[in-house]
Amino acid sequence: MNPPSASLTTSYPTPTKRVPIDSRSTNLAPDWAYNNSDSKKVFASLKQTFNNGWELNLSGSHTEAIMDSKLLYIDGYFDKSTGIGIGIGPHEGYDLLGGTGYNTAKRKEDTADAYVTGPYERFGRQHELMAGVTYICQHDRYVSASTSFTSSDVGDFNDWG
Repeated sequence: MNPPSASLTTSYPTPTKRVPIDSRSTNLAPDWAYNNSDSKKVFASLKQTFNNGWELNLSGSHTEAIMDSKLLYIDGYFDKSTGIGIGIGPHEGYDLLGGTGYNTAKRKEDTADAYVTGPYERFGRQHELMAGVTYICQHDRYVSASTSFTSSDVGDFNDWG
């Protein structure tokens, strides 16, 4: 499992620049936030070279991955004097936007690849041919639940713990 990376960072805007709240190590993620993932893959390949210069290449793989997370994000900054959230980017000057949610996913993928390559003579000249086929089958299952919130839901950031 990967360590939690569901951090929440923000800054205060000033007329000329944004000032960090505390330091680079400030992490405002709630204790319940996490982001776990795990992936396993097996693969094999075979290469056969023939006396006439032709090669046959075969390969295949099977991958299984899972993801599980509960996250919180805030897309904006907090006004230093009022503690009220302000949107950024195309939403600058508008209300702060944020969200929280639960996501889980499972993915299984099978692949197979086969190709041949080799020399041949045609029209009095030497040529190289490569031909092959690739097969991929992927099954995904995603479950997600989320909600959004605005500045009025968050309140005055200066009053947080």
